[in-house]
Amino acid sequence: MKTIVANWKMNGSLGLLHQALNAWQMKDSPNIVVLCLPSVFLPAAHNLLHQPNFFMGGQDCHTNLQGAFTGDTSAQHLHDAGCRYVLVGHSERRQYHHESNALVKAKAQAALTAGLTPIICIGESLEQKEQGLTLSVLKEQIEHSVPDNKASDFYVAYEPIWAIGTGLVAALEDIQQVHAFLKKELGARIKLLYGGSVTADNYASILDLENVDGILVGGASLKADDFGKMVQYS
Repeated sequence: MKTIVANWKMNGSLGLLHQALNAWQMKDSPNIVVLCLPSVFLPAAHNLLHQPNFFMGGQDCHTNLQGAFTGDTSAQHLHDAGCRYVLVGHSERRQYHHESNALVKAKAQAALTAGLTPIICIGESLEQKEQGLTLSVLKEQIEHSVPDNKASDFYVAYEPIWAIGTGLVAALEDIQQVHAFLKKELGARIKLLYGGSVTADNYASILDLENVDGILVGGASLKADDFGKMVQYS
């Protein structure tokens, strides 16, 4: 069983949500499917989800479970809305909102406290890759972004920054090398996802790799037919 995660980011519509869920849930999926939707769509998704292996996820959460933080989203509120997962530390949050490893770790801990499974995103820039720093950058990120208790229930998603939304995909041997490194550092029980320009054309070859427990899908998850193929992977 793999974990197939959709990240709609700040995209989509209620119409697309209805269309996509009707299509996806008609398919038999042997996998865990997580839909990380814009928060305003979560109530509608909660009412539409009928497959037992389909779950909702948030795209971010605050470090506090409640408080005077206008416009932010509490992990507890996500849980109450029916979510079981939440993304934290996505490169767009790290870049545009200047989120540090320490902040990402605090968000992951808040998610765990609220009963959510955090999906902690890590990844190197193109410059870091070209300088041969990929593994050292990732090592620093996991040392300071993941919960101290490695027995906690969380995922780590490797998303090379240079591959997100660019159409560029890491070579299969590079993905395998990185995931083997992460398994060694984190322990075999931690599940690893790959993300970064995952498409209907390349998802199967990525999922077939050793130590790849699932995929985190961006743009392709907005295409009902493409993501429907991924949902059915076996």
